[in-house]
Amino acid sequence: MAPPPSLDSPSAKNLERIGDAYLRATVQLNRPPASEKELRPFLKEQGKPDQLLVSPVDKEKYVIVWGVELRMMKETGTAIPVVA
Repeated sequence: MAPPPSLDSPSAKNLERIGDAYLRATVQLNRPPASEKELRPFLKEQGKPDQLLVSPVDKEKYVIVWGVELRMMKETGTAIPVVA
């Protein structure tokens, strides 16, 4: 099992951008995105969606659980909840 990525790693940056896009989509849609298709316009603001959605470590697509309402989750510090 690989060690967790550092906060400056490409993986961490991808996950941060995906999380940010997911939250922005949730706010704009007034509900969580239900699919990659709904998330893509928000990912495009962060970079190239096809690159952001793939782990630079194992070259596999990240698994995103669609329809999760993140606005109701409690944050700790400044962290956006990410389950990886």
